[in-house]
Amino acid sequence: MSLDDLIARLSERYDECPPTKVRQRRRKAPLDEFLPQMRSFTMRRVYAPDPREFSLSKLSDAIERDSSRRFCATAIRKALIEHKLYQLWRL
Repeated sequence: MSLDDLIARLSERYDECPPTKVRQRRRKAPLDEFLPQMRSFTMRRVYAPDPREFSLSKLSDAIERDSSRRFCATAIRKALIEHKLYQLWRL
């Protein structure tokens, strides 16, 4: 059997089968549900006369008030970096 015959038989065999779909898993961080709150806090910080009043610890306290769950400042900073919001904190 030649290589061309083998390829022809395999194409006949597998042309009828639909290709299998690969499931993609979307990982979700616990802070993702607080993204709107992080966006509004960041925008208030950008337009504030004194941005030092808006710190990561104050954002952590605001999230804790709403969810009764405590996040450290490092986790919040990482989430802000991941969602491209931390660039605005340096302005």
